[in-house]
Amino acid sequence: MLRRWVHVLALTIFCSGESSPGLEQPSTVKRLQALREKVLRQQERLETLEHAKQRRLPFMTSPYSPSIYGEYSPHTRAYTAQENFEGALTHSWLVLCAMLAFFMQAGMTVFRAGLCRKEYVQHCTLLSLVDVCIGIIAWWLFGWAFALSGPYEIDKAQGTSLGKTVDWWGWQDGDNLRLESRFGGSRQFAGSGFLVAEGALGGQQEPSPNIAKWFYRGATVLMATSIATGGLAERVRLEGAAIASFLLTAVVFPIPVAWQWGRGWLHGDTSSSAGAFDFAGSGVIHLSGGVAALVGAVIVQSRDGRFPPTDSPAPAPAPAPSPPNAKPRGNEQDFVPNSHMLVTLGTFILWFGWYGFNCGSNLAMTTGLQNGIEYGFQAAVVAMNTSISAASAGLLVFSARRIIDKEFRVAPLCNGTIAGLVSICAACSTVETGFACLIGAIGGLVYLASSFLMTKMKIDDPFDAFPIHGACGAWGVMAAALFDWGKGFDNVHGPNGFRCLAQSSPPVCLSGVGGNFVLQNFWLVITVTLWVGLLSAIIFGVLKRAGRLRIPDWPASDSSLWPTETPEHNRHDTGFGNDPGLDARIHRPTRAYAMESHSSEIATKI
Repeated sequence: MLRRWVHVLALTIFCSGESSPGLEQPSTVKRLQALREKVLRQQERLETLEHAKQRRLPFMTSPYSPSIYGEYSPHTRAYTAQENFEGALTHSWLVLCAMLAFFMQAGMTVFRAGLCRKEYVQHCTLLSLVDVCIGIIAWWLFGWAFALSGPYEIDKAQGTSLGKTVDWWGWQDGDNLRLESRFGGSRQFAGSGFLVAEGALGGQQEPSPNIAKWFYRGATVLMATSIATGGLAERVRLEGAAIASFLLTAVVFPIPVAWQWGRGWLHGDTSSSAGAFDFAGSGVIHLSGGVAALVGAVIVQSRDGRFPPTDSPAPAPAPAPSPPNAKPRGNEQDFVPNSHMLVTLGTFILWFGWYGFNCGSNLAMTTGLQNGIEYGFQAAVVAMNTSISAASAGLLVFSARRIIDKEFRVAPLCNGTIAGLVSICAACSTVETGFACLIGAIGGLVYLASSFLMTKMKIDDPFDAFPIHGACGAWGVMAAALFDWGKGFDNVHGPNGFRCLAQSSPPVCLSGVGGNFVLQNFWLVITVTLWVGLLSAIIFGVLKRAGRLRIPDWPASDSSLWPTETPEHNRHDTGFGNDPGLDARIHRPTRAYAMESHSSEIATKI
């Protein structure tokens, strides 16, 4: 209708200009031409607004919720053509990215199978699989509910309110949506509300769009769980690790997710203030998992023989018998990776999955409330920055260890690459490529320094879980604030992506918010560290007190307890009293690798 009236007005002006004798004057013709151009511009604006109205108004103003049964139910409306397209595209995008992020568990398992000692490969791989299975159940029962279930409300401070709590679906970062409690969610335990029976249609099921987000966010939170148990590897009881994994995934890790991604107290709005910003989880996921791994490593204590004693032992009245060919304790060569091929393969799998982990954090591939192409551009920028940061960190760590050790080593290159991937997670959507390279390089230095410090403090972290994920995760959160696209420290982009934080229309970048942005990200690091550290200490401390955390060390000094019941081919020399390792002690088959010699009886059980 608006378009028709614009055409009539333009035609009237043009025709009247041709028929009036006074219009031959040049000034009058110019005014008419200017007026006609103005009318055409207004027509274009009206067409744009009309298209936007058709695309957004049904969802934003209709009293009825969209439904796949909208044309049949009196209480719902049908999805518009635009919503159908955007919903299908977003669901496909999230499921694909979630599968890539979940595939990172395979990379983590292969990576650890290569880093651990060969007598513990089965134990480490089994631990990874149990973590995932337990974590999924915990996320389904409690984790999602505490992290992202809501309820949410429109921020009344922004001058608008629906007068009720709302679901998140369809609301992009441009909306002033807030978690009602500011601390954590309280709905949808055990998947309740994901499928709702449509009573008016005989009990047919209405799906919730939150299912796709449950899958994607669950895949990312599982990474924190796997990171946490890595600090206890080669000496943790399976049942203790399972209990810790459940509690961490169900309660501990979801709360920082709610604070930041769930629009809790650490999440600022995109129009007037700069809250904390962690795009893909340097702090929410990796710092959380790294801190839990550090606390667990301290409480469970180091592996037997990992560090040489600093004090001279008290003289014994009679020396205990030593096994043949026993080696001095604390030899670094006894704790080297058993397969650099697996370490390298695991690194590549993790790197591959990281593209889904980071790119999918935009949570949409739709037109949203801004130009839809921005989500595609954002995913491309994220992938590019992720690649550059990983490469720069890996090369820096590899070169540094080449200078220090005077030899080439595979493991530092792999660890450095992962450190770069962790470092860029928070900032991957809002930094230039040069800064991505710098963030990765500094992340490599952070990893080297923290790993060296952990060794000096005699904290046994077999897979460098805290140096890679904890220390580099904290650095990544701060880097997101320090290197943001905003002009200096005056303007901020953060959750707005390519657009600066702006309050007026047309948008004018807010000034003087950069300092607060850095402060908010610093608070994210501090609060996540304190929350996860305190609760992890309670969980691991109680398990240790109950005797369910650590597997007892093999008694190297008591010859009566040597593994006489272990087949001869398994009684190999590990350097510590012929400890056969956990694979031989508590697992069947007794070896992870079938290519080693076995008796016929053992081989038939593999």
